[in-house]
Amino acid sequence: MIIAVLFFIPADARHKKRKAQKVTKGPIVSVMIHHTACFGRCPDYKVEISNDGTATYTGIRFVTDSGVFKKNIGIKRANDIFNIVMANRLDTCKKMYENRVPDLPGLYYTIKYKDSTKNILNAEWGPYILREIADSIEAVGKKTDNSWKRSK
Repeated sequence: MIIAVLFFIPADARHKKRKAQKVTKGPIVSVMIHHTACFGRCPDYKVEISNDGTATYTGIRFVTDSGVFKKNIGIKRANDIFNIVMANRLDTCKKMYENRVPDLPGLYYTIKYKDSTKNILNAEWGPYILREIADSIEAVGKKTDNSWKRSK
């Protein structure tokens, strides 16, 4: 009888841990990706999508336009990105994935929720969905045309 109880306690604890991981962090305020520089001339820039429909592009180094630029992509497009982030449970990703090649540029995520922030470092080395979501964010938020306004 005692042995049976010992087997069920660890199993129950594992089940509770899994359940706790499924709890979402609430509505997303913004999602930002940061492509970091490498030892060469890799572009270093950030793209942030906010829940008010604002996209912010920050060119840092090795980009065509350095500085901060903004444009309105619309709340619907911003929510489409947020829904992809929530559906793929980025809130359960590890905080850091090991970069095995130090010369390559990094891909960092910052997901701001109402009450917390989730950072994912070296997302390029994480699950493939992280790269796909970064591509989606860049498709709506990367500075590729003249519709952007320089921010002061």
